[in-house]
Amino acid sequence: MPQDLRSSLWLVPQPADTGVLLCMICKLAQEHGDAPFAPHLTLLGGLSAPRQAPADRATLLAAALDPITLRPLSVGGEQSRVRCLYVRFAHSRELDSARCRAESVMPPSDDAFLPHMGLYYGSLETAERLQLARAIILHRPAAITLDRLAVADTSKAVEDRDEIAVFRLDS
Repeated sequence: MPQDLRSSLWLVPQPADTGVLLCMICKLAQEHGDAPFAPHLTLLGGLSAPRQAPADRATLLAAALDPITLRPLSVGGEQSRVRCLYVRFAHSRELDSARCRAESVMPPSDDAFLPHMGLYYGSLETAERLQLARAIILHRPAAITLDRLAVADTSKAVEDRDEIAVFRLDS
């Protein structure tokens, strides 16, 4: 019997925004000896379902969503490895609606929704994290457009995670 896949639904930035964000992510990873990762905003995480189920459901979800443009609020970080350094976004009607729709078609998840996009996964002292956040806030994009929905296999290490399926948002 196949084991359930641990996955997440990611909103992925349009190519023009991906380049800028990936450059920041790679630079931070290289400076601190950690692995880079694809820029994304986790719409719904902690999903557990047979491998094809999230992709099948994501097809329908992506068809019902329009691209979402968000403006960064701040750059912050936490002690958590996957929230060490990130760009935070405000909740918006479009973003909260996308989250609600995702919850209605996906397997149950107890993942709390904090609209953010990771910049560095690792461990930093508080002072260094604050210093980096102050520097990044000056160079962050004014807005980021999320135009794709990806189902990502998050059961693997950060450097081995991959997108199982990607769909354009085109409601």
